[in-house]
Amino acid sequence: MSCARNLDQELAALRAELEQERLARARAEAKLEGFREAVALMAASRPHAPSDSSDRHAASVTIQRDGVTAGVTQEEREKAQREKARERSKNYRLRKRSVTIQRDGVTASVTHSPEPSSSPPQRPVRGTLALVTVAARDVQRDGPREHRTPATLPAAVRELRSAWNELAVPHGFPAWGERTSGRLLQDALAALERRPLEEWRRVFALVPRSPVCRGELSSRQRASLVWMLTGRTRDGYEPAEKLLSGTWSIDPEPTATPAANTAGAELAGLPVDTPAASAWKQMLEAMQEDGKHYALSWLARLRGRAVQEGSLVLEAPDTYAATWVAQHYGELVRRMAAIQGYTDVRFIAAGEASP
Repeated sequence: MSCARNLDQELAALRAELEQERLARARAEAKLEGFREAVALMAASRPHAPSDSSDRHAASVTIQRDGVTAGVTQEEREKAQREKARERSKNYRLRKRSVTIQRDGVTASVTHSPEPSSSPPQRPVRGTLALVTVAARDVQRDGPREHRTPATLPAAVRELRSAWNELAVPHGFPAWGERTSGRLLQDALAALERRPLEEWRRVFALVPRSPVCRGELSSRQRASLVWMLTGRTRDGYEPAEKLLSGTWSIDPEPTATPAANTAGAELAGLPVDTPAASAWKQMLEAMQEDGKHYALSWLARLRGRAVQEGSLVLEAPDTYAATWVAQHYGELVRRMAAIQGYTDVRFIAAGEASP
């Protein structure tokens, strides 16, 4: 209410000031008109003489009168322009003051705290943005940055940690360490709200069996605990949804015979009669030792065909297999070939001439 009263008073003062300036301008115009009439009367009352001197005198009086009139007219224009500039400036200040009053009112309502404080409240600086530090943001979201040990974790989070370390870590995935940050604790609690613990155990058991999570497909990045709990795929789904729904391919359940032994038996029959075949078998054995069993189910169908200009030529059973392997496992095979000293890898179909 006080802000509205002050605004009304300022508007009334500005109106009064503008009215005074209008009256002063009217008085000045009246004086100018009287001066013009007086000059005209003086010129009319003088006797007219045909002499050249009289003509020159009248001409000089006319010139002086015109000069005075032109000077007064120019002065009026300049004065009017100054008045317009002052009026625009006052209107701008008035609008700015009104906006400032409204903004201060909103700021006061937002920053007002009902709790008493020993120190007087600090008025926010106008026109500046409040900078929130990373530490302050973490405190606001997760509380103080304190690390917890497994013994101090909630029971559900402790079981979630054990499930990840038992089901995923033995297959080469990063472990959930002894120290749990406040951020990770909040992420784990949120994940348990979305899914029960038993469902997360099924998800963690599928992680080592997924080529996507092992980084063998286009992503080329192994899954981590944080990504499994909080990550999103490109199409907006959670990794857990992809694994549970069967959208991502999953390796078959291990049989009584270890998968490594089965793959080893398959690789044992590969020919090694040429340098290309021998190098390809060594690359497959290295993949087997690295646990890339799903990739081997496709790559074991290929054969080392030749070595041309430092590049290894691999032959697939048909054109479809050559194209599919090149798209999905080309980068993996090239990395393994680079370790063997080859500059590139080329994929061809059976019966196709080497490039």
